[in-house]
Amino acid sequence: MKTETRLLFGPVAAAIFFVGVVSLALLVPGYNHLSQSISAIGRLGTPMRTPFALVIACYSASLFIFASGIFCVAVARGASKLPAYWLGFLALTQLGIAVFATPHPLHNIFGLLGLLGDLVPLVLAFAWRRVGPHNLIVVSWCLGLLVFAMLVLNLSELFPQSALWRLIEPYPGMAQRLFVAPWLAWLVASGLVMRRAKG
Repeated sequence: MKTETRLLFGPVAAAIFFVGVVSLALLVPGYNHLSQSISAIGRLGTPMRTPFALVIACYSASLFIFASGIFCVAVARGASKLPAYWLGFLALTQLGIAVFATPHPLHNIFGLLGLLGDLVPLVLAFAWRRVGPHNLIVVSWCLGLLVFAMLVLNLSELFPQSALWRLIEPYPGMAQRLFVAPWLAWLVASGLVMRRAKG
C-alpha cells in the first residue's frame, strides 16, 4: 500500500468513529450525548454491544494503517518515528476497548492508557519541529494543546471534590466529546497535510 493511501486512513479513522458513534447512539432508546459516555452505547449485555465493538475495531485498524503512513513519512524525512509508535500504541488501546466492554474493569484501564495515546499530536509537533512540514507542526500544536486541555477537564473526575469536576459532573458525555472533537480534527488535518506534503 502506498504511503499516500496509508495517510488517508487518518481521515478514514475519524469518519469511522464519528459516523459509527452517532449512528449507533440513534439506535439506543433514551441515549443522551450530554450525560452518557460513548462507551455506554456498547455496554456489555446490550443489543449494540457487537456493532459498537466492530466500529471501534475498525477505528483501531485504521489508526494502525495511519501510523504506518506516519512511519513511512518519518523515514523519508529522516524524522523521529516516535509519533508512529505512539499512534500504534493508541490503536492497541482502542482494540482493548473494543474487546472489553464497559463495565469490565479492563475497559477503564485501556481507556486510561488510551488517553496517553491521544497526546500524539503534541508528540509529533515536538519530535518533528525541525523537519516539518510547517503546516503540520502548527496544526499539531494547536489541536494537541486543545486535546491536552480537554484531557485535564476529563481527568477532573479523579478529583470529585474539585470545582472543575463539580462544574462538569452533570455533563460527562459532553466533556468526553469536547475531548474527542479536536482529536478527530487532528486525524483529518494531519493526514491531509502529510499527504499533500508527500505529493
